[in-house]
Amino acid sequence: MSYTIKKFDNEPILMITIHEDYNVATDQVKSDADVRPYFENTEEDLYHIINIIDLNISLDDIVQAANAGTRKEEALWKHPKHAMLILITQNPLAKVAAKGLGSSVFGSVKVRTFNTTEEALAWIREDIAERVA
Repeated sequence: MSYTIKKFDNEPILMITIHEDYNVATDQVKSDADVRPYFENTEEDLYHIINIIDLNISLDDIVQAANAGTRKEEALWKHPKHAMLILITQNPLAKVAAKGLGSSVFGSVKVRTFNTTEEALAWIREDIAERVA
């Protein structure tokens, strides 16, 4: 499979890891459909990690993913239980594009980027602790 999904036990964290054979044009509809039930069947808002470290992503892929994630009627990144999009990438183009998701054109998506999964998880857990305190 071109992606794997992991829901962290006892934490409001959902991570989809995109593998190198993932094709945005053909796989995003399926991966979004597989992820959607996690948002539909939770009481709490979920931090949505997308790890694209292994993906060789193009500008066309980024535009297509952003449009699907924010503009379509069933846009996953606009789901009421979607707390924040966390993008794990070292690709400078993807990092710039992620900042653009915060604009009103894309519906002001809450998004952060990190270079590693460990950095992302540490930040999320700190954010959760601050919200609880």
